[in-house]
Amino acid sequence: MKKFKRIFYLAYLVFFCFGGFIAINYENLVLKWDWDFVDTWAGLLRFVLKLGAFGLALFLIEFIIENIHIFTLNKRVKALETEVVDLKSKLYDQTKAIESDLEKNEPINEEEEKNAE
Repeated sequence: MKKFKRIFYLAYLVFFCFGGFIAINYENLVLKWDWDFVDTWAGLLRFVLKLGAFGLALFLIEFIIENIHIFTLNKRVKALETEVVDLKSKLYDQTKAIESDLEKNEPINEEEEKNAE
């Protein structure tokens, strides 16, 4: 997931730098440059909307990948929690068995001997 995040962050950085370049130089883009798809203000607006759609698609892809990653991690955490509970129950059962064995084989205390006499 870390590799994907770095790739997406790099794509966002390039996207926002390009968007900032367009925002700063919008007059030069329309008035002086001969781009076929940005020959009027409406063409520039369509280009910016296409860039916005591309940025939205990038964001949605990252959002979906992150949620899939979070879902798998939550699933793994739940599995590990159930394993811990099972291990705790086994340990509890073992300690109870050891305690009952000790109670059966425990020698009589001195106080109990005095009371018995």
